[in-house]
Order: sequence, then structure tokens, then C-alpha cells
Amino acid sequence: MATPLAPPPDNPAPNLDAQPAMRAIRISTSHQMTIDLSNGSSRNITIPAGTVGYLTREIPPNKCEVQLVNDKGQRLDCTVPRRVVEMGKYSSQFAFRHPRMRQGQLVTTLSSQRANDPTGKAIRFLWDDIHANMGALSSLGLKIDKIAVVLNDQTKKRDALNIIIASFSNPAWTALNTPGLPINAFRNVPRITDSSPTISDNQIMVYLRIYIDGTRFATYAGRSIQPITRQRQHETATEDPTNHSPHYVTARTFPKANRYALQMMLLTDQPETVISMAETTLCCLLGTWNPALSQPSQTAIQSDLRSADVSAVSHKLLMASFCSIVGNALQRANYPIMRGVGCNWNLPLHEPSRERREWIRYPLKTSDNRSMLVYRCQSRARLLYPRGMDNPALGVHLACGSGTDANSSFAIMCCLDNMPGLTAGHPVIFSIELMEDQKPHPTPWYRGPVHGAWSNSHELHSFGIKVEWKDETNNQWYTYPVRPETKLKMFPGADSAVTYQWKKATSILQLLHNRRYRNPPSYLPPSFRPLIRHVVYDHLDQSVSFEQVPQVVVDPPSHVSFQHNFEKLINASDTRWPEIAVGVRPPMSWFNQSTGTIRPGPCLMCMQLRGQSLVSHCSNREGNFAVAANEPHRDRILQGSCGMCWLVFRRPCIWIKHGFARDPDGGQYGVILPPEYEGVGIAPQYKGEAIPIEAPMTLEMYEDCKANQGLADADDEVVDEED
Repeated sequence: MATPLAPPPDNPAPNLDAQPAMRAIRISTSHQMTIDLSNGSSRNITIPAGTVGYLTREIPPNKCEVQLVNDKGQRLDCTVPRRVVEMGKYSSQFAFRHPRMRQGQLVTTLSSQRANDPTGKAIRFLWDDIHANMGALSSLGLKIDKIAVVLNDQTKKRDALNIIIASFSNPAWTALNTPGLPINAFRNVPRITDSSPTISDNQIMVYLRIYIDGTRFATYAGRSIQPITRQRQHETATEDPTNHSPHYVTARTFPKANRYALQMMLLTDQPETVISMAETTLCCLLGTWNPALSQPSQTAIQSDLRSADVSAVSHKLLMASFCSIVGNALQRANYPIMRGVGCNWNLPLHEPSRERREWIRYPLKTSDNRSMLVYRCQSRARLLYPRGMDNPALGVHLACGSGTDANSSFAIMCCLDNMPGLTAGHPVIFSIELMEDQKPHPTPWYRGPVHGAWSNSHELHSFGIKVEWKDETNNQWYTYPVRPETKLKMFPGADSAVTYQWKKATSILQLLHNRRYRNPPSYLPPSFRPLIRHVVYDHLDQSVSFEQVPQVVVDPPSHVSFQHNFEKLINASDTRWPEIAVGVRPPMSWFNQSTGTIRPGPCLMCMQLRGQSLVSHCSNREGNFAVAANEPHRDRILQGSCGMCWLVFRRPCIWIKHGFARDPDGGQYGVILPPEYEGVGIAPQYKGEAIPIEAPMTLEMYEDCKANQGLADADDEVVDEED
């Protein structure tokens, strides 16, 4: 799966041992050139304006050697005139675009003698700036309810900071106030050994692990009520080569004899909020966070997007912003920067929320240059029971929305029986592709007709849903386009035009566009309050931001008139679908031009929906279905429609000739139309093979995904109507 990001190449440029920082470029005007192909021939191509890439080198006086990257991620090394190249920043300057950060206006006054030391001043500046930016951090996912109780109350804030400053041991405080903050300043801080320290049940220790190898070192901060046992656990995990935690992968590169655990802070009878503030303080002062969080690379972000790891993107965005706040505060306090490698991955203040599913969204171009938005998230395969408890199916059940009931949430369910390598519990990537022009997706999820009862019928086919998974036996990834199993079922308590399938497609579009309906009917919620992060990539600026998709207020879908659909279908029969007849049943000769022996049956919709109660008597054309006396064009409806077509779709009947459609069961009447006529009636389910694709994630990411699948269980327990 391509992404909008275009990271620099992984391999060095020709004749170089290492890849230098490359400068981002963009082609300003279309340029024609000749390229050499692998078979020895050449081809003329046009490089469109807006194509991005990287400068490899300038060739005086007026040319540039560049590597271009297209929408599919394909790369081309070539030489272009300097005049068509716009220059941007270097790839080494890649960064998140953060929300606007604020500087704390008031410096908290503390009574502690330590408060005037360099570290005390840094702690005050640090928490003042965190306080000033709580709103921005909250928008990035940090739960601030508990910390706000402390920081918004000046007395509680002062008391908490006094406690934190006092909790440092004297040797630790001395080390933290050493000019330049050298690593050897910590040699006198007491270590945690196999026998020391012993702390009380009401105490908790914040410790610092330091790994040293010559001038190279790394740091990790943590806390424990059993510090001795905790260090043993750290050592066991470090020695385990199968443990791929970033902390232990880094620690493993240092000699065992040079791994130390230091006693930094001791807190007694303190609430969780103050304890997490204390641990966060030590992490901030010593910069113990992994650089992949504070300064994530473009390649890493692209990997997260490809693998649909929304939680990783959200966490990196939060941590990069938080580290920016911390860096600015420490700079204002003139506090030195410790030049080691950080190993911490989590923010002690942060409590990851599982209240609702998060989506990542980014724009892409299709092979025919249509613009679409791709929504991705991770889930897992599970057993489903759409056909009854005695006939389970393997598939995906994805909860969407902001709650656990049918009024605020819904679920997308798709059956995936007999897919290669797919088993219950298997990690899957769920991908929704939304065409921005609102025209049909190449493999739309919605199976109903293009012309239906509702004002949103034109956009119901604008999205497709795909599931991606890995067959571990042959190390191959696959994708499969899915559609609902049920053709038609009415939603209880609403008029006959409200079907489960229409309601589900409408709900999916409501979620994707983050729509809030004005005065919606009872069968549609006002909003699902989705959390969708839209990727905004600026190649020349070498930056990326993740903007929450804003809510838009619109009217709910409404009925369209019979005349509206009649005119649309007449026009389509003259242009797009010339092999159909609309309205009144054509004469016998139209159906059987040569034989004339087969009696015309029901209309197309009634043939496709055999077994529905509304189908009865369609072929008799008795006009005995209910049409209100004041309904416009009532006579035309009675003559040219039937119970099914009017009550469910508010449109005239559609007729096809015998032999035009095929019947998979060998019946008299064909129900599966040619592909170009799919929007006329009910589309079949996709019955093709699983499609091999390039792996969207590395093996390490896949193993992490498998290990974390249990976290998603609660997300997918919403009870929903059938698909």
C-alpha cells in the first residue's frame, strides 16, 4: 500500500558508502525526457509538475541528478534541467508539525532550598510549560483529567513540585546539578544491587538505568515498589534475544558489566498523579526517551502508515510534541542536555485510551488518476455467526463509533472463509478506500443499485472495503475486497425504504466524512464522533502533521421522488446502459427477439431478490401495491413500478432481455449482470481469489501486532445489526 510520504532512498547514492542527507525537490513544470529501460530500449516520458523526489547532486552549469518518487512509491533516477527543480529542506530535517506550543507565563514559586538550584529551576519551568500546553497535549490524546486537578490548583501544584524536588537523594541531586551534566557525574549515586535498597510498602522508587561503553551511553528511567526484583527482570529481558523491545535491543549492545541501576528518587505515601509526575520529571531532565519518539524518521512514519498502526502514529505524535515542549522549557532554564541515547518508550503521564477506535487517513491516486482517501486500522480475524450459532464463519467484526450501543456505534462485519493462511485471532489490516469524486469505487462495498430511494444513493458506491493479512506458511500477504452477504432486509420500525444495507452504507459514509446530522430520524444517530487523523505531508518542508478530521453539519438523507429516478434511469438507458428498458414492461418481442416462446417474468430487482415478500405478483403487473393518493405521478408508479421497486427503491422497474444476465444456479432467469451494468441492480459478492500484495509491515512489526492483538478485543464487542 502506497502512502503520501516520500522518504529518501534506503541505499547510498552511486559511488558513495553512506547515504548523505538528501535535499527534497519538486518538479515545478512538466518536463519531457527519454529514459533507458532494462531491456536496452528507451522510452519517452513526461514528468508531471508536482512530482517530488530528492537531489542526488548538481551538475554544473544547469542540470541536476535527482531521484523522483511517484504516487505509487516507484522511484526513478534521472537528470533534469535545474530550472524545473524547486529546492526544499534536507531529509535530515524531517519533523512533525506540532500544534502551536505556549510558554508558561508564570514561574511557580517554591519554598524549597533546592528550588533555586539549576535542576529546581528547570523543574519549575518544565511543569509551567506542560501546564500551559495541556490543551494541545489533550488534543493529541493525553488524558489530562487527573493531572489538571494538580496543575490548575496553584497550591496543589506547588506542593507536588516541592515533593518531587525533595524526593531526589542528595547524591542524585548533586549529579543533576553538575555543570554540563556529564555521565561520570552519576558515579556517586547509590546503585540498586541484589541486596539494596530495602524500601517500605508505602514507598516507591524512581530509578535510572545507565548503560556505558566507552564514550557511548544510554539511559532509561522507571519506577518500582520492588526495585531489586525489577532490575533482575530488566537484566533477564536484556539477555533474551527474542525480546525486541526498543529498550532491551539498545541495552543488549552494551557490556553486561557496564549496566547500572541507580537510586534517584524515593516517594512515600504519594498519590499516583504525583508519582507519575516524578517519573516524568526524571525522564525530561535526562532526555531518556527513545529518539524514534522525539525525532521519528520519515521512513518510520511511512512504515506505520503502511501497517495501519494508528496507535504508533498517535503515540509518536504525542511524544514528539511533548519532547518539543520539554526541550523549549529546559532551554529557557539554561539546563544542559544529556547526550546519551534514550530508551524510554512511554510517557508516565499517559494512559492509553481504548474508548473508541482510531483511524489513519491519507490521500492517494488510483491507477486511472482518481483521488481517493484511504482509511486504515488494525483488527483481527474471529469467528462470526451471521448464519446461526451452528454455522460459524471466519471473518472480521470491526466496531466503529463512540459507544457500545446501536445508537452511537455500528460494526462492519465481513466473512472471509477459506482464505489462505487466515485463522481466528490472526492480525488483519482493515482498509476503506473513499473516492473523493463520490463516483463508484472499482469494487464498491454497497451492493444495491445506483438509483435508489434516498438522496445519498449517488455516493453509496463511492467506497470499497478491503482486508489484508499474512499467510505465515508461505510468508505472503494478501488482500481481499469484501461486500455484505445479505442482499436485502428491512430495518424494523422504519419505512420500507430503510434497509439494513442502506443504513450500514450510510453509517459508514457518515463516519468517514465525520458528519453530524441535523434532526436525524430515529434510525440514524446524530454523529458517531470518530477519531480520524488525516495525514498532511509537505515534501519540500520535510514535515508531516496529523490533523483530526473536523465535523461537518449536514441534513440527513431524504427520499427522492419517483420522477427523479425515472428521469435518471431513462437517461442511463439512452447512454450508459442501452440494454435495459425502464418503467412499463416492454412487449414480448423485446424479451425474445428470435424465439418469442418464454413468458416474461418479474422485473430485474424482483428476479435478483427472489424470496422477498414484496416480490410476489410482480410478473402479473397488477399494480396492487400501496401508493398514496396524493403521491405525484401516482398512475405512472402503478403502471411502471411494482411493490419492490416502489416501496424499497422509489423507482420504476428495470427490464432485461433473456440471456443478458446469467444465473449461477442455472435457473431460468439470470440475475448476475455484466460488470458494466452492475449499478443497475443488486451486485454479486466478490468471489475471486485472494490477491497477493507487497508486505505492508516488517516481520518485527508483524510480531508486535500479533502480541498486541488482545488489546483490541474490547474495541470490537459492540452488538450490531447484521450486514
